[in-house]
Amino acid sequence: MAGIAATPGYCAVCGREADGQFRRLGEAFCSEAHAVEFAREVRALAEGIGI
Repeated sequence: MAGIAATPGYCAVCGREADGQFRRLGEAFCSEAHAVEFAREVRALAEGIGI
């Protein structure tokens, strides 16, 4: 994303170090696959409570 610097952290799915390249919903991920998995789970939870 333009204007947003990649910041390191830990993957919200597996806890491994993440370089900040893959981010979704303010969370860092170690891979695109984990970013997609997280977004899918958040979407399912949101649909389950009617958001």
